[in-house]
Amino acid sequence: MNVQSEIAGKKEAILRSAMELIRQHGFHGTPMSQIARHANVACGTIYHYFPGKDDVMLEIYLLICKELSNVAFGARDTSLSFRDQFFEECRKLLHYYITNPDALYFLDQYNNSPYAQRTLEAKQVFIDNFFNFIRAGMEEGVVKEMEYFLVAPVVLGAISTTAKVHVSGRREFSPDSVNNILAIIWDGIRL
Repeated sequence: MNVQSEIAGKKEAILRSAMELIRQHGFHGTPMSQIARHANVACGTIYHYFPGKDDVMLEIYLLICKELSNVAFGARDTSLSFRDQFFEECRKLLHYYITNPDALYFLDQYNNSPYAQRTLEAKQVFIDNFFNFIRAGMEEGVVKEMEYFLVAPVVLGAISTTAKVHVSGRREFSPDSVNNILAIIWDGIRL
């Protein structure tokens, strides 16, 4: 293993461990020493990569935002109808949340914490992709003309809530159930 990939591997292990522990214990219940133990690194190693816990939180947030930007509402199959694109992109986002529950719960805590005000620009690529996607639907005449900030909580909130219900084990959504949920969301924004 070369030095660069070893460094990247340790850094990612720290971030993934922190995410998992934060899901279980919250921000305040997850000290750096516990993160180090869980990531199988010396406590001093964490401070080699991150000056403090706030920096770990920011890096996790940036990692998730990057992953979200790569997953949904960026590159899409424009040969499909806009409705089918909408369903496909929402499915990708839901799949990401269900297969990355630590990220789902981290975002929930992060977005409701003082950290969120300091990093609004970090999520901007994902939000820009989402807004550009919705704008394309408006220009095509298939999505209602409305302010974009009204669409985001309806679409993104419904998807993250669906993922939380699924991940918590309260309800497992079949592909048909997911299609029904997406149809309800679609009916709310379509022209």
